[in-house]
Amino acid sequence: MTLYTAELPGLHQSDGSGKYDVFLNKAAAVAGVDLKIIYWPVARAITAFQNCENCCANPCTQAPGIDYCEGANLSKPLSVSRLYVFTGSSKDPISDLATLKGKTVGKLQGMQIGEAVPAAGSNLIEIADIASALQMLDLGRLDAFAAWTPDIFNYLSQNNLPPLSYVAEAPVLTVSEHLGCKGLTGQKLIDAANALRFRLLN
Repeated sequence: MTLYTAELPGLHQSDGSGKYDVFLNKAAAVAGVDLKIIYWPVARAITAFQNCENCCANPCTQAPGIDYCEGANLSKPLSVSRLYVFTGSSKDPISDLATLKGKTVGKLQGMQIGEAVPAAGSNLIEIADIASALQMLDLGRLDAFAAWTPDIFNYLSQNNLPPLSYVAEAPVLTVSEHLGCKGLTGQKLIDAANALRFRLLN
């Protein structure tokens, strides 16, 4: 059973140490499923999942303007992710999306962020990776960076970088994350994940 994902700091990492990697490998062992996790850029991982018949993807989110795993059966919620619009460490945080009108906002390539930030009239550009986005913030080539937590927090912590500016109590989006699978083998993995999920959540 192949599971498609992207490198997500602290969650999915190619050395298998991410929180989701460890959890899903445990679920696969319980289910008796031979699991292979493939780490690809977001857009490529989504396309691969859409074109497969018996595979999984993680994390899957369904919200207005976001659907990474169309046609999948979903597990119960495994975790929660929040989208914020970040500014540089020394900058004032964005407290009103309306102030993004005409501003240059970055997001990771292939990463879906819903409708609110584009609707604010920002100039949205795609960035290859978090390191490049942070560099562009420092250089003033980005006014803000739309990113999901806890991914961005994990990246900053792993690299001993200062926190970015944001309004903690005002996420742009809050969504649940699920394991998504197609096929009978995938359903076995979902059932095992559902049974073990409180180990992940706690």
